[in-house]
Amino acid sequence: MEHQYELTFEDYAAFNLHFVKESKTAMQSFWIQRIIGPVIFLSFPFVFSWGKDDFLAMITVFLILAAAWFFLYPKYFFKSFKGRIKKFMHEGSNGKILGEHTLILDDSGLTDISESGKHSTSWENTEKAVELKEHYLIYISSMQACIIPKRSFKSEIQLEEFTRYFERL
Repeated sequence: MEHQYELTFEDYAAFNLHFVKESKTAMQSFWIQRIIGPVIFLSFPFVFSWGKDDFLAMITVFLILAAAWFFLYPKYFFKSFKGRIKKFMHEGSNGKILGEHTLILDDSGLTDISESGKHSTSWENTEKAVELKEHYLIYISSMQACIIPKRSFKSEIQLEEFTRYFERL
């Protein structure tokens, strides 16, 4: 089976965001950052107002700030991460990842042909396959995947043929 599709920045960002959400290390860092902010906020009243008349007002203000941080931090974290992905794409020749791709699937494995070159992987050397809401991911390594947008399938027959290969993984 041969499948042609265009990989956009949004596709690449979706893969990276999925990777971060599935990464134990990245999510551990996320939770530390999400918790440490409120802890710091809540320590301010104790350090600067303990025993003073404005202690209750200070604890109320910083409790609100701590809650805001805790609940708003995920949106900030993932939005800023997407911005960093965009900056990384402009370093070196990473831009060649995006654009037209041809994916060839056969009994021996998969071959991805794009402006960045031709990359072949046997089925035995693929890590895993993941279906997301808008993408199929075929992991070549723990941090690298073929990203196939679902919108790229022109017909139900083409999608069924792809699904047969995808389900083998």
